[in-house]
Amino acid sequence: MTTTEERMKEVEEMLEATNKHLMDKSPLLLTVEVPNAEAVEAIMRWFYAKDDGPMKGAKILQISWDQEIVTKRDAKAIRMIREGDQFVEEASDD
Repeated sequence: MTTTEERMKEVEEMLEATNKHLMDKSPLLLTVEVPNAEAVEAIMRWFYAKDDGPMKGAKILQISWDQEIVTKRDAKAIRMIREGDQFVEEASDD
């Protein structure tokens, strides 16, 4: 193999590993900045694409514009406060 072919194989393997990692971590949280009407139009086309569109079988679980992003640790702490003794920590996803 040439150096270019070896490098392409490495990149493909890295991409495959990254894709598997993201699938294992599903669901994912995407935060998108929409600075103009063109960006909004592109997102709406993405949201409402047919089965053969850009979503490729991924399903939108939530659309929100009034939430904050917090770490898993902070979210668990808030859940503990809310649920008190009823809180059961799930196995680590990390």
